[in-house]
Amino acid sequence: MSFMKGRKYVNAWFRSIKNNQSAVLSAANAVRYYPAWKASIELGKNSLTDRLPWITFQARSFIQSLLTPESIVFEYGSGGSTIFYSKIARHVFSIEHDEEWFNQVKASLAEEGIANCDCVLVLPEPTPNLDGSPDHPTSYVSSSERYRGFSFYRYVTHIDSFPDGYFDFVAVDGRARPSCINHARSKIKDGGYVMLDNSEVSVYKRACQLLSGWEKHEFWGPVPYVTSFSRTSFWRRMTSSQHADKLELTS
Repeated sequence: MSFMKGRKYVNAWFRSIKNNQSAVLSAANAVRYYPAWKASIELGKNSLTDRLPWITFQARSFIQSLLTPESIVFEYGSGGSTIFYSKIARHVFSIEHDEEWFNQVKASLAEEGIANCDCVLVLPEPTPNLDGSPDHPTSYVSSSERYRGFSFYRYVTHIDSFPDGYFDFVAVDGRARPSCINHARSKIKDGGYVMLDNSEVSVYKRACQLLSGWEKHEFWGPVPYVTSFSRTSFWRRMTSSQHADKLELTS
């Protein structure tokens, strides 16, 4: 069994190399995260049971370096990440679209006695004749076939009820991610971050361009609980003076 797990891990790594998506992942890092990955795929384990974000391992560590007891967090897509953020930050606002999963997360929050989190269920709405490309930031649709004909407008725009520059960190790891990025941009403080998981997916490329000029950090590597490698990206909102300095340096 251990041999088979290792073989799956190596195969996933080589698939990422073939796709030219592993430039930032050294052989040392692949070895470094293998034990954690191997432990994560044990029967019955998932991000909620582990109380951890379902993102690349290195990205988890990066988030821990960003968040403080004063941080205000907003996340699209609840889960183990909701508990993880709540144990570090001052307050977490979490939006979920799946009712069954939402109920599981709420139960876990209650088990942990977490009171600094507002977890809200916002269901997608069936919309006849809905037309829009999933890669367009104003389409409010998911690329999943399961949600064809459903609008995530209310889900995406929930963040609009908050003032501009309100959040230290916004995690985009749910549905209609290009639209989420579009609405999240103005809600992040100067020096704050937006995170996009699975940022290598082609349907997100157009939305990522909305963050050009922001300071970018990328972490490519193994993903817990599954046999695959992926990329988690972060963009830091720069102040006007920082942005001007960067433009001058790159001009």
